[in-house]
Amino acid sequence: NSKVLDIVIELLLKCYRIGKDIQTAIRETAEDIFEIESMIKERSAALSLQKYTIFGGFILLPAILGITINLVSSLEFPTSNITREQLFEFFSIVKESCGIYILIYVFLSSVLISAQEGKMKNFIIYFIIFSIVSISIYYLVILNVKP
Repeated sequence: NSKVLDIVIELLLKCYRIGKDIQTAIRETAEDIFEIESMIKERSAALSLQKYTIFGGFILLPAILGITINLVSSLEFPTSNITREQLFEFFSIVKESCGIYILIYVFLSSVLISAQEGKMKNFIIYFIIFSIVSISIYYLVILNVKP
């Protein structure tokens, strides 16, 4: 049940019917098949690299966002008319917004990885696992990393 084999057989039959040299047709077809196979392997390697980069993003993105928020929230603004309470409220909103952003990233990445693998059923599994991991890293960094 190979699609490539079906195409090769059909091509060889057509070459035989029109009187073309079968040896040449077989050689050219074999070269084409090897080219297609190497392109498929290259594509697979590129998609693997992309998938692992996205996996790395599940860890790096929350860590970078958490560290950045901690650094910025610890800054003093002496010339500002903003009170401490207003700053606290502002950074509370920013922290929650970043959590939502991380979930959106995890959602889109889970869809992309599942589509690359051709197994859309795995989307839910990826989303649940990486949501928990990413949000946990984000809040661990926010709570434990102080500038």
